[in-house]
Amino acid sequence: MRKAFAIVLAVPIVLAMSACAPMGPAPTGTSWPSAPSNGPGGSANLPEAEPGTPDASPDSAESGTGADIIMPDQEPKGSGTDVVVDELLERGWRYYQQGDHDRALAVAERAQGIAPRHPESYLLMASSQLALYRNGVAEQLARRGLSLSRAGTEVNRRLQALLAEITAMR
Repeated sequence: MRKAFAIVLAVPIVLAMSACAPMGPAPTGTSWPSAPSNGPGGSANLPEAEPGTPDASPDSAESGTGADIIMPDQEPKGSGTDVVVDELLERGWRYYQQGDHDRALAVAERAQGIAPRHPESYLLMASSQLALYRNGVAEQLARRGLSLSRAGTEVNRRLQALLAEITAMR
């Protein structure tokens, strides 16, 4: 009787512990999806997603083998990720020009999540934050974008002009 009670008590504990066990190797670093797929739910669908609807994001890509993930510093130029980010930024600037600064900020944040070292994402985020009267955050974002941009580029000049505008408002 005592042995049967111990078994009945042990079985749920073992089951609970096995449910908590990791099912695969734990990720060892930040990973990013590879070039967008053309299939349903692929990251190529990101720019076409409508507000308020679920959409594919870099975090929703599932990978069992790790063969389809790459590190940001390994991203080749002219890749699908660049295309997706550029399309997101184009859409974000359209929202910004239409006065929809919250939506422009959300799109810029998505672009920044995909390519964290893309300075134009920071320009759009800083511009949107400034339009929303969040000057301190706008200044931090502009400074971060400047640190990522190359001197003499259009993005660098626009970030410098934005930072000058922000500091003049103090």
